[in-house]
Amino acid sequence: ELLQQKKLGRGMTQGELKTIFVQIEGCPPWVGASDYARVATSLYRALLWQQAVQLWQSMQLSGLASNSQAHAAAAESCYRGRCWSGTVALLSQMGLQRLPHDAVAHDANIAVLGKCRLWEEAVQLLWKDTKRMSTIRRTLLVLAGAGQSVLASQVLTTLRRYGVRLNHAIYGATARALALGHRWKDAWQTLQDMRADHLEPHLQIAERVVEACSKAACWKEALHMATQPGALGEAGTSVLLVTRAIGACSRAGR
Repeated sequence: ELLQQKKLGRGMTQGELKTIFVQIEGCPPWVGASDYARVATSLYRALLWQQAVQLWQSMQLSGLASNSQAHAAAAESCYRGRCWSGTVALLSQMGLQRLPHDAVAHDANIAVLGKCRLWEEAVQLLWKDTKRMSTIRRTLLVLAGAGQSVLASQVLTTLRRYGVRLNHAIYGATARALALGHRWKDAWQTLQDMRADHLEPHLQIAERVVEACSKAACWKEALHMATQPGALGEAGTSVLLVTRAIGACSRAGR
């Protein structure tokens, strides 16, 4: 409860951490692996991934047998701490111990496959579970970070073809991938797809579309989107959006 009160990204003082760990160390002996997993999850969500892994190790040393939730929490903690080898090792242990992958382990597996440049395998894992938006979003963000904009666009097209109900976060992740890949036409199509799905583009998604135009030096399109009312639907405008349009004009020498 102490950890869950903290907002994501907010740092903690040593005094606050000490209070939390005194509570953990004073837990009665009948606390189980699932209880450790819940605390570890709260730790990594507060960006305290090292403490989450240490907690998992303490659970192992205390003689408690791990379960799917505890292993998955430790694997996700390693991923968020950029310790890819730790994530791979923990997921491998789950396989050796025949522990089923829960949703957290599934998403961690997708993420680490992306870091290992096994993008097709990551997408294949996605097709095993397209019901959770968090899994779809993580896959698209993995592809965006790897510069796989074509594959990200194909994933979105396939999801829409299968009738999966998508939200703003999914379209935003796709727009990010397309912007990084300089694919402004596909980014623009994303806006049209959103409208077809009865979703109005958020300002952040509109900024990504103009970013794609800027990186592709398509100054006319960027200028039109940034200056013409209604060009981006109800998304509105922002300093960042206008700055990216100016950047597109600059790249084109206009």
